[in-house]
This record gives sequence, structure tokens and C-alpha cells, in this order.
Amino acid sequence: MSLMDQSWVKVQQKAFTRWVNAHLGKRGLQTDDLQTAFKTGINLIQLLEVIGEHTFGRYNKKPRMEIQMRENIEIALKFIESRDVKLTAIGAGDIYGGNLKLILGMVWTVILRFAIAEISVEELTAKEALLLWCQRKTADYDNVDIKEFTWSWQDGLGFCALIHKHRPDLIDYETLDPKNKEDNLNLAFDLAEKELGIPKFLDAEDMIDVKPDERAVMTYLAEYFKVFSKGQKAETAGRRISKLVGLTKKNEELKEQYILSAEALIKWMKEKTSELNDHDFDNTLDGIKNKLIEFRSYKSEEKPGKLREKNDVESKYTSLQTQLRVNNRPLFVPAEGQSLEDIDNLWLGLEEAERTRNKAIREELARQEKLDKLYRKLNFKSNSLLQWMQNKTSEIENAPLGETLPEVNMKINDHTSFESEMNDKSTTLDQVNKLGNDILNDNYFNAGEVESKLNELNQNWENLGNLSNNKKQALEEEKIRQQKMEELRIEFAQLANSLMIYINDIQATSQEPVKTASVNEIIELDEEYQESLADLSNKENDLNTLSGLADEMNNMNITENTYSKLSLDDVNNAWNEMKNAINEQNNAIQAEKELQEGNENLVKEFEEAANDLLSFCDNIKKSSTNLQGEINEQISEIDNLTNELNNNKNKLESCESHNETLIEKDLVLQTDFTILELQIAYNETASYLSKTRGTLESSLLLKEGSKVTEEEIKEYQNMFQLFDKDKKGALFPYEFSGVLNALGDDLDEEEMKKVFDKYDSDKSGTLEFNEFVDFMVKRNEDSDTIEQSLESWNVIAQGNNFVTVAQMGQAGMSKDDITYLTENMPEIEGGYDYKAWVETAYN
Repeated sequence: MSLMDQSWVKVQQKAFTRWVNAHLGKRGLQTDDLQTAFKTGINLIQLLEVIGEHTFGRYNKKPRMEIQMRENIEIALKFIESRDVKLTAIGAGDIYGGNLKLILGMVWTVILRFAIAEISVEELTAKEALLLWCQRKTADYDNVDIKEFTWSWQDGLGFCALIHKHRPDLIDYETLDPKNKEDNLNLAFDLAEKELGIPKFLDAEDMIDVKPDERAVMTYLAEYFKVFSKGQKAETAGRRISKLVGLTKKNEELKEQYILSAEALIKWMKEKTSELNDHDFDNTLDGIKNKLIEFRSYKSEEKPGKLREKNDVESKYTSLQTQLRVNNRPLFVPAEGQSLEDIDNLWLGLEEAERTRNKAIREELARQEKLDKLYRKLNFKSNSLLQWMQNKTSEIENAPLGETLPEVNMKINDHTSFESEMNDKSTTLDQVNKLGNDILNDNYFNAGEVESKLNELNQNWENLGNLSNNKKQALEEEKIRQQKMEELRIEFAQLANSLMIYINDIQATSQEPVKTASVNEIIELDEEYQESLADLSNKENDLNTLSGLADEMNNMNITENTYSKLSLDDVNNAWNEMKNAINEQNNAIQAEKELQEGNENLVKEFEEAANDLLSFCDNIKKSSTNLQGEINEQISEIDNLTNELNNNKNKLESCESHNETLIEKDLVLQTDFTILELQIAYNETASYLSKTRGTLESSLLLKEGSKVTEEEIKEYQNMFQLFDKDKKGALFPYEFSGVLNALGDDLDEEEMKKVFDKYDSDKSGTLEFNEFVDFMVKRNEDSDTIEQSLESWNVIAQGNNFVTVAQMGQAGMSKDDITYLTENMPEIEGGYDYKAWVETAYN
């Protein structure tokens, strides 16, 4: 016998002896030498009774002679042949005589028939089936490539992979090194024997540095198949329950997501509505301008984001209800105040608060701008009057009484002119006080400064009056020594000075800038200005009187007037300049009035166009959601509505044109509408019509070519449109993955792709609506029922009314699923009440 023959004989003899002992041990028998083990025929018959599940009749149980032993062997060989096993070149004499090679061949034949032949996969031979099973179980493992039953198993990783595939808790596969062949083999053989009850048919030395014996390896691997296949039914039941657990957890997660999203949105809407309803502004122009900027920022930035959140809440609700309905679960009823209707009502309240806040801000802005203008006017007039009083105080205090009659008369006349001027200035003082009181009565934010300014002005006026009275008394006492000054010069000087004061005041008023924000404001400004010109005709008479006085002075040859530096020409020139200023101011007021009226019309035209567009889009949507009749008729109606929408695009273009005008005129803040929301309204209407038509077309095709009911088609349409994120009328793989998650099918990427490719009949890389319906119809045929779930639990629980954690682990359920079940499944004597949990899951 060659060395090669000796090697395989030795390995087979060891492996087959251990295999035989594994079965003989059940009868309390053992053998150390396979060459003589079957000599009496007793061990062979005992072996065949164990593995063949057969009881032999009469045979020599205590043979003493060779012929009795041979008879026993013949009985055993005939039984083997009766099981469709053809034995060649071996007889009772060979076994009795201890022909080791033939005995090994016979044992191998028995192993093939009774241990390996029961392995069946896809109509393959037992050997092919066993190889395919090993390949499938180790396909995902690094450094394992099973091609046969010899070299592929030499480094031990194949055995370790099989154990790890079914019992990952026993081996940390990632730490194994293919170079450590002996360690890997010993690890696998020891674990298989201690943890799985698989006898150690092989040793590491049988596998290393030699070609492993195919028959020995197959005999050993057949034991792996037997052990692991026993748990297949429990694993199937475990997967079914895991799927139910996943679905239930998914439903709870979707409910929690909806509740959290709805609560956050509702909280924001309530807080924002309360904030918008707070019209307690800080009473400053800069403050109200900032409020307006904040409001526009909210409209253009914060609110669109919250609108997307609102749409997302609605999408979550629809997805949850769809999954519950598809999986035959009761529909979700949100808590009081958290329904979509409640959210819509809060949203309507929010938009009403927006409108009232916008109105309040614009009114407050107009008030603050008016107060700011009045304050600037008060400041200008009060400063001018205060400067005049300070100048006059200095003049009166420093002016001498005069040493001659002309000088005294001049001083008296000067003082009289001052008194006349002061009397005229009292009108200005009254105007300033009235203006200040108007500002204070309108709750001006800097009231303290206004009051201080008025107090200072009135105190200076009182001091100037006292000073004037004292000066006048002193001049009148001095006048006893003086002759009366030329009354004509005095009268001229007084009248000329009075006219110049009036002229200067009118010119100052006429030079005020004409800049308003509304028609009402320019009308009010015009009325104030015309009121200031009420005394113009009287002053024109004074000018004629002054001209007469000048003529009289000329007739009397008076060429100098020591009481006034003004000449008639000075007054006439000033008067003409004043008239020109009045005409220019009236023209400016009229131009501003025309500008504001035009602006008001532009805003009104834009808002009318906006209301017309929004009403039109709303009517189109209402018409598209109330379709009646057959699907063909509905499609035709959608086409009519689409044509009507396209034919009326000029409504949007009109709004855009008006908006451009408002931007040019800086009037966009004077309207409640923005061009962005109008464009969104129009485009959303067009998109809605397009999606509705696509769904109707798919529904028509399905209705004509499928047995699916129209109610089911509508349900599938809703789900299809929900996950068709890009609205292209087809589902891409990532969108289809969302469908599977919503349905509770927890598949990895490769499994999902297999399902996707199966229903992508035209291999387009997308699922059209008809292909999606094929998937849903097939899936609903395989949907779980409460009876199936109870049956699965019964398998896992091994027929008991309770289930244990160990049984769930043996069924291949994940730690997360087991933790979830033990937290949610009632405890009863012996374990957990799976029946109560199933009732809860389906109801």
C-alpha cells in the first residue's frame, strides 16, 4: 500500500469509526477498530437499526460460529440493498475477513444513503446539495471560497464561518487569521463538539499539509447540516415575528414622529400668533421700522420654513395612515388638538394675526413719521424763536436810553418796534406751544425733551417781557425831556419791520421740504400751509400803506429814517421773493399730492390683480378636487382646467408687472402681498393639475388591465404620489426603499434591489405606476395575519402558551427585538404571554 493510500485510509478509518461510534453509542456500544467492528454482524445490524429507523427480525444475537456471523452480515447487507443502495465487490466474507478498504467503502455507502442523501437543494445530488448549502452559508465571509470538499476546508475558516453564520455568539470571526490553520480547525472542531453536539470526526492533523479526504469532510459537514437545519423552522418563525415586531415598532415610531412634529409646530404657531397679536410697540420711529423689517423677514424666511414643516407633518400623517391601512391596522387618531384640522385652524389664526399686525405696524409707522416731522418742525421754530429772544435780550440790556430827543425817540420807537415784533412773535410762540402740545398729546417717545424745550422757551419769553416792560418804563420817563420823534418815520419803520417779520416767517415756512408718505398726509400739509397764508391779503394792504407812507416821506423831503434800515424797495423785493417762494411751495405740494395719489393707485391695482389671481387658482383647485364621472372624463376635465390655467397666465404676469412698478417706486412695503407667494400659488396649482392627471392616467391603465378594485387603485395612487418625491411619475430605488420602510419591510440594500428588479419589468431603472401596483398586489397576497403570527409564536414556544428569552434567541431574533418584546409582552408563569401581545399588535 502506497503512502497516499495509507493516508486516506487512515483518515477515513478514523472519521468513519467516530461516525459509527456516534450512532452505536445510542445503543451503549463502541468500537476501536473498524476493521473488526462488523465481524459478527451485530454492530452492523445495530448501526442500521439506529440510522435506518428499522427493527430487524430474527438474527444471531450471540453468534459463536463463522457461519452465524456471516448470516448476520448477509442480513445487514440485504437491508442496505433494500434501501436502493447498490453494493459492489463486497460480500459477507470481505467484512468477516476484515478487508479494510471494502469495509470503508461500505460505510461510505451507508453514510451517503442514510446521512447525506436526505440533504436536498434544488433537485441536485446529495453531494451537490451539501456543497451548495455550504457555499450559500459562507458566501458573505472574507477568505472563504468553497469549491469542493478538500482544499477549500484546509485553513478551518469554512468550518468557523458555518458556526458563526448560525451561532455568531460562539465565534468572533473578524479576529481569525487564515494563516493560523491549526488554531482555526481546533477552534471549530472543539466548539462544534462542546456547543453544538457534533462529534469530532476529524482532527486538525487530518486537514493540514495534506489533501483533506473528501469523504471524511463530507461525513463531518453532514452533521453540521443536520444540527443547523433543525433550527430552520424556528428561524422562519422568528423572522416572521421579527417582521411583526419591526412593523409594530415602525408604526409606533411614525406615531411618535407625527406627535413630536405636530406638537412642535402647534407650539410654534401658538407662540408666533401670540407674538403677532402683541401690538405694544416701543413708541419710536426706529423701533417701528425694525418691527417692520422683522415682520418682512418672518414672512420671507421664517414662515416658509414652517410651511414646509406643516407639509411634512401632513406627509407623516398620510404615511402613517397608509401603512396602518395597508397592514390591516386600526387608523391612528391624534390626541385632542393635534389633528390636521386643528393644525389648519391654528394656521388660519396665524395668518389672521399676520394681517392685523401688518396693519398695526403700518399705522404706527405713519404715526411715528408724522411725529418725527412735527418734532423737527418744533425744533426748527423753537430754536429760531429762542435765538431771537436771546438776541433781543442782549440788545435791550445793552442799549442806552439816548442823550438827545432824537436818540430817545429813536430808542422809544425801537422799543415800540420790538414790542410789535414781540407781539408778532407771540403768534409764533403760540404756534410752537400748540405744536409741542400736539406732539405730547400723541404720546411722543421723547416727551421729556419736548416739555423741557417748551419750558425753556416760555421762561425766556416771560423774562424778555419783564425786561421789555422795565425798558419801556425807563424810556417813557426819559421821553418827558424829549420831543416827540417824527411820527412818520416811526410809523414807516414799524410797518416795514412788521412786514419783513411776516415775509421772513412765510419764506421760512415755504422753504420747508415737501416729503410725505400718503395722500392724507400731503392734504394735511397743504391745509396747514394754506392756513399760514390766511393773513396774506391783509399784509398786502399793509404793503400798500407802507408805499403811501413812503410817498408822504418823499413829499416832506425825508431822505433818512433813523428808526429803520429798511427802504420801500427792500420790502417790495422781499415781498416779491416771498410770492415766488409761495408759488414754488404750492407747486411742490401739488406735485407731491399727484405723486401720492398715483402711488396709492399703483398699490390698489397690484392688490386687485393679486386677489384676482389667488381667487382664480383657488377655483381651479376646487374644480380639480371635485371631479365626477369616469376616469376618461376626469382626465378631460383636468386637461380643460390646465388649458384654462395656461390661458390665464397673464394674471400672474400682470401681478409681476405691477410688482416691478412697486419695486421701482419703493412701494412694496405698502401691500399685504408678495410676488413670491403669488408665483408659488400659480406654480403649485399647475403642479397639482399635472400630478392629478398622471395619477388618473395610471389608474385608467390599471383599471383596464388589472383585477385590482378601483378602491385599491385609489389607495395605491395615494401611496405612489406620496413617495414620488420628484414628481416624475415613477419611483427610483431610493424612493421605493421609502415605500418598503413605510410598509414595515426591513430589507438591506441588496434585498431591496432584488425586489425592485423583480417588478421593474421594462428594466428602465424605475417603477412606473402599473409596476408599483403589481408589487402591492403581490405583497398584499403575502401580508401577515393574526393567525399566521400566532402559528409562528407556537413554533418558537414549542407548543407552549408562553415563550422564553432563550427560545426567542434560538429562533434567530435580534437582541433589540427581544428587548422590545420583553418590555412590551406581559409576563406569565413560565415566560411571556405572546398571545396577549399578538392581540395588542393587531388591534
